[in-house]
Amino acid sequence: MAKIVFETKKVAAAVPQRLPAWLPEAVANDPYNGLNPPLIDFDRKMVLSWSAKSACTHVLIWFLVKNGLLHAANYYNPWPHEFRQDVIAKSKVFLGARNDAIANPQKYSFIRFMRDPVARLSSALRHMLRARYNEGELSIALGRKFSVETGLTVREFISYMQQVNLKNTNPHHASQVNKVDYMNGYGRKIFVKLDEPGRGIGEKINVIEAELKQLVTDFSKITKLDWVKQTHYQDDSSEGTQEITLDTVLAHQDGLRWPSTKLTEFMRSRPEMLELLAEDIHLYQNPDEFGFTMVV
Repeated sequence: MAKIVFETKKVAAAVPQRLPAWLPEAVANDPYNGLNPPLIDFDRKMVLSWSAKSACTHVLIWFLVKNGLLHAANYYNPWPHEFRQDVIAKSKVFLGARNDAIANPQKYSFIRFMRDPVARLSSALRHMLRARYNEGELSIALGRKFSVETGLTVREFISYMQQVNLKNTNPHHASQVNKVDYMNGYGRKIFVKLDEPGRGIGEKINVIEAELKQLVTDFSKITKLDWVKQTHYQDDSSEGTQEITLDTVLAHQDGLRWPSTKLTEFMRSRPEMLELLAEDIHLYQNPDEFGFTMVV
């Protein structure tokens, strides 16, 4: 399991520049396409709006179970998002459901899953270092050769985030707010706060299922969720306690645990981070202003 080591050193600030878009603008601006195309359950008339690094795999597996597709997804690829991208998104059933939801939104319940924006960004940074998916773009942004082994400072990460278009960058650290979230006309809009204490995501989904008079899912019987937890989630039971500053270096190496709480608290104290995440924070804190009438 990947771990994180921290040290402190001074680094030069990155030179601001605009980085390439992740998707063509026409695709990124399509409410039912974009970075995180909503999942649409035609039989149960649900539009599920989700974001990467916000329990997305849990939501997807729930969708697969509800539609009897989990076995097919496992047969296609162990990682269910491959099935979502390659099969579901191109299927006639899904495309028909999308067209129906666009034409008749009043028949659908719109359900939005969202994570606390600052906590999610801390998680996204860890994922960036563990999965090494962004080394090329970070090298451009930082004006130097970047690798996850040498890492970057918190200051550099903030600079990188200021250079990207949060509406059209890698979905793992892009804005969680989708254009479809602003749309009204649905039968009802339900907002799920993933970081709120008291209930786990399975319990929150069960509340929604009961509200919509659906069969309640027994998540304890879905062994795929155990597999996802074992293979893709990092244990935070002994997270690091290092104090975080702008010059703390974050790297993918054996060493100290990832300080989720400390890093999240530090980012929450930085005005530039709150400015970057302002739209996400506003939706998370004020879902009623977006037409959501039920918050779980």
